[in-house]
Amino acid sequence: ATADVDMWRGRNKRFEEEQSLFSLKKPSGGLPNEEIVVPTQPAYLSEKMARIISRLGHTAEVTVPDPQKSDQSQLLTNYCRRVRQDWEKESAGGFSPGLNYALGRYYCQRGWVCARFLVCSKAEGECDIPVHLTLHDPAGIYPYRTGGEITRITHRYKGRVDDLLSDE
Repeated sequence: ATADVDMWRGRNKRFEEEQSLFSLKKPSGGLPNEEIVVPTQPAYLSEKMARIISRLGHTAEVTVPDPQKSDQSQLLTNYCRRVRQDWEKESAGGFSPGLNYALGRYYCQRGWVCARFLVCSKAEGECDIPVHLTLHDPAGIYPYRTGGEITRITHRYKGRVDDLLSDE
């Protein structure tokens, strides 16, 4: 895992530099009595673009190879749309601005979107949403490729020991 993190060190350095622009941090250093100007355009533009992206309509269209089964295609399309709406409702709880905004923000500020799909492990019929979607900051995701294919992904994050021990 350490080798994965080391391999992406340059990307993360760029992410940190860009994040300081988005969060309007004053640059460190400088000369005494030097006036430091923090540009607001990157923060403003990234937030504006994230909001615009979050309002875009999302489409889901499923086609089946057999034209005689277009009714199945429509059922699957409707199901995909419903699950997408459920993900948005699920992610918009509390103080979270919602899935669409988070997607837009990662697109604008990182250029990547990293998501994990988790299949509900309960018995059939006990899950409101059969597949859960969680977004993760790409700065903590480290893909590793061999032979042109991703063979593993390291996800580095901060957590409390209690949370890790209670996870079953």
